[in-house]
Amino acid sequence: MDGLIDRAVELNVQQVRMSEHFSGMSMDVDELVRTVARLRQQIRALEVESEAQIHDGRSKRAAGRAIEDGFDPLKCTNTPKFSEFPVHWRKV
Repeated sequence: MDGLIDRAVELNVQQVRMSEHFSGMSMDVDELVRTVARLRQQIRALEVESEAQIHDGRSKRAAGRAIEDGFDPLKCTNTPKFSEFPVHWRKV
């Protein structure tokens, strides 16, 4: 009978230890889920920033080419005046 009681106490102690271990694992999994969510947000922010930089670079290159071609978007001096259009176009 003493052996059964000792064995029951030992099983109870092991059950408590396993319960504590699983509780700790549950907290670790929760933290991992939060970390993955934060990483996803950071990756998305990096994607948005990268796309903006790519777009900005393209815009700057296009503006640079326009300036090299003699076009100044602020002055728009390359736009012909109405008087410079052929006469048959002005009659419209």
